[in-house]
Amino acid sequence: MSIRLDKKTSKRGVPLPKVEIPATGSIEPASLPSTVILPLQRGGSVPNEPLVKKGDFVLVGQVIADSADDGAAPIHASIQGEVAKIATDVDASTGEVVKTIIINGNGGDESVAYKSTDGIESSSSKEIIKKIRDAGIISIGDGMVPVHSKLVDELKKKVDTVLLSGYDSEMYTTANYHLMLEYGQKVLSGLNIINMILAPANVYIAVEASREDAMASIEKLITENKYNFSVVPVKVKYPVVEEKILIDTVLDVEVPMGGVPADVGVAVFDVGVAKAIHEAVYEGKPYIDRVVTVAGAVSKPKNLSVRSGASISSLIDSCGGMTETDVQVIAGGPISGTEQFNLDAPLSSQDSGVLVMKAQSTHVIDCINCCDCVEACPMGLRPLLYPKQVAVRRYTEAQESYIDNCTECGACAYVCPSHIPVLEYIRIAKKVLSKVSK
Repeated sequence: MSIRLDKKTSKRGVPLPKVEIPATGSIEPASLPSTVILPLQRGGSVPNEPLVKKGDFVLVGQVIADSADDGAAPIHASIQGEVAKIATDVDASTGEVVKTIIINGNGGDESVAYKSTDGIESSSSKEIIKKIRDAGIISIGDGMVPVHSKLVDELKKKVDTVLLSGYDSEMYTTANYHLMLEYGQKVLSGLNIINMILAPANVYIAVEASREDAMASIEKLITENKYNFSVVPVKVKYPVVEEKILIDTVLDVEVPMGGVPADVGVAVFDVGVAKAIHEAVYEGKPYIDRVVTVAGAVSKPKNLSVRSGASISSLIDSCGGMTETDVQVIAGGPISGTEQFNLDAPLSSQDSGVLVMKAQSTHVIDCINCCDCVEACPMGLRPLLYPKQVAVRRYTEAQESYIDNCTECGACAYVCPSHIPVLEYIRIAKKVLSKVSK
């Protein structure tokens, strides 16, 4: 079987303008943060309870919060130091009130002993999934679901296809691209672990068609390791990185409204998650860092290996600071990202980038019913309805208009000539509806 398959083109979404992305160079470790703030609940995971108290000394990789619930993923200390306090704070990325553990570093970087292994051929799927659970790995892009829970669900549904996304989620971000170039061996090893657990008939790696060097590097490693994986180049429209859009583009299979990829026999993972799975299973390393692109108005744009809980300001400092004074700082990217007003807040685990932009002002006018947002919506929704419904608190009507199926890609707001913040209205409605359903 040929390693590289025919090029695919995304059927839906928004063509993005070509942007000049400054060379970020190889992935570098960010400066060791002096303080980290670690939320005890991440996205769709079950809240954890602290296992430490104020004044406790902790090492890197030490479990500091956990839950007996199967849907929880433990939290690990990402720096060495002292627990300053256990506090309640507002998550800057979601607006939700969460419990956090704040650790002040002491300049050291000693970790707990990690238990590595040379082989897992004799291990059962259950044993491997437990290692992934113990590492606390969170899946990116689908509500931050614990990866072990995702794998258990996909085992039950007997998926027959695994799809690994090598895409970067937004303009200006290149973290996944560099992960494939620099950590391709770990990425493919992690993918092979997923392959061992789920035993699918097909394994595909989707890579942006313009990333020829990344595809060539991955293909070389596939051949050397004799993996039965195929590479699929995809000509991109935004937001092809969304799971349902990627499945439709690569496999020509549509996930039903309200459904999940496993319902059509597909499991989707991100290259960063694959790398983390390798490190958890073979190196015993917990999920305490990830790669983030810092771009825009900074002295030196970089891809940084960032410790969990590090502040946004510390990442900007690792890039030499800002080059402009009147700026907007976006966690994520310019389309689906969230403007940050407290740069001492930690970067959310769901964000793969920090973009520093020159401040822009927009004048919002009433909807002109042009339906550009309808054309742009990759999920086939009618986004123009949501601001009108949310403005008068008709949340049930929004739900009846399938707002729950929105992936929050932001394409609707991006194309809106009236500059209506459609995505923010959608997020407000979803928060209200989620609280009503509890």
